[in-house]
Amino acid sequence: MGNDTFSGDKPVILIVDDDMAERLLMVETILEDEVLVEEAENGEEALEIFRRVSPDLVLMDVKMPKMDGFTACALMRELPKGKDLAIVLVTGLDDYHSIERAFEAGATDFITKPVNWPLLRHRVRYLLRASGAFRELRQSENRLEIAQKIAGLGNWDWDFEKDTLVCSEEMCRIFGRDHKEEGANYQMFLECVHPDDSSNVMLAVSRALQEKEPYSLDYRIVLPDGSFRTVHEQTEVVFNDEGKPVSMHGTVQDITERVRAEEKIYDLAYFDPLTGLPNRRLFLEHATQIIDLAKRKGSKVALLYLDLDRFKRINDTFGHSAGDKLLKIISQSLSESVRSFDSTGMAALSVDPRLSVARLGGDEFTILLTGFAEEDHAARVAHRILEALSRPVQVAGQDVYLSCSIGISLFPDDARNVEGLLKNADVAMFNAKEKGRDTFCFFSNEMTHRALERFNLETDLKKGLENDEFIL
Repeated sequence: MGNDTFSGDKPVILIVDDDMAERLLMVETILEDEVLVEEAENGEEALEIFRRVSPDLVLMDVKMPKMDGFTACALMRELPKGKDLAIVLVTGLDDYHSIERAFEAGATDFITKPVNWPLLRHRVRYLLRASGAFRELRQSENRLEIAQKIAGLGNWDWDFEKDTLVCSEEMCRIFGRDHKEEGANYQMFLECVHPDDSSNVMLAVSRALQEKEPYSLDYRIVLPDGSFRTVHEQTEVVFNDEGKPVSMHGTVQDITERVRAEEKIYDLAYFDPLTGLPNRRLFLEHATQIIDLAKRKGSKVALLYLDLDRFKRINDTFGHSAGDKLLKIISQSLSESVRSFDSTGMAALSVDPRLSVARLGGDEFTILLTGFAEEDHAARVAHRILEALSRPVQVAGQDVYLSCSIGISLFPDDARNVEGLLKNADVAMFNAKEKGRDTFCFFSNEMTHRALERFNLETDLKKGLENDEFIL
């Protein structure tokens, strides 16, 4: 037969034999089972037909002219669709050497001559069912592999007794390992975990074995090129009838991009995009935590409120881009000043040094100090800041001299919550400006009274002007 087109519902069998009588007997035996048959006289012809029709089963004689069955079988295995194909070689009953060569060439099975024709039909049915099931399994594995690659999801199986680790191709890709690498074990992959996270991973594994509970964990891994990835791992432990753990199975998903996106969202929500400092929102949350901690410990907190002197004039003179550059320089200078002071032990920053300095908006900044006993410590930090900002800064090719006014309020002396500390530090800052700028002031109740009197006076003056109540 020489059909080029086959029905997708019927299996295709390729019969290869240089003996026409043998081929005819095989065809007559097999056609009763609703199959489509292709015939070839030798190995070369069989390969041509194989490339064209991709059969489901090959029945091939060993001894043929031009190309024997061993060579043809080996070449078929190298073709794209030949890896999982069922290939049956037909050989003599007492030819044990040929049987051995058949399996070495990649044969699935062998049939001895003379052929038992009734048995051949049943054997072909079985091989076709097995071939179909294997093909479906391979397709399912391919679909799973594609899905795992899209999701960045790999899986692994750890045999405790053998201490062997079987990993999927995607799992190896995530960890930067060669999928064909032999002798893989759990220790090998554990060495890829970031040093700061390895103790958490080992603790999770230990708890899973002791408490017989699965675990779910995020951690970082270090790739061979030194870069990092963040992965999410979920596992299950299998125990035998005696309750002894025998194996562990898990999935690992690459969540690096998701973590980066979450970090970016967090930065946009909590950090100033120009200076990189915490914004007002993060400052208020962090300051609240610091005050709550100080309440429990009975310690002090100082809030320094800074406002740059005559910053509007710099913006108007050199432009907003120069003003932005200046704000970045000032932010860095403030951060370095408080870090430098903290290292001397004279004043302590908040729990996280990165959150000590914040930009509330415009040219207004705040600094939180904790763990000090005397007000003098906060005064020293303020003095250090004034000194740092007094140095000339290059803006648009010119030296610009800056100064700032600083207001300081203390917990629990001046207020017992963030809002109160911020308001009182703001009042103290304005008092520093009234004293001539480039200085700092501690908050006092007298300042509040004066500020209130000034506010009432301004309100009365405005009403008087509106009502024409002034007499010359």
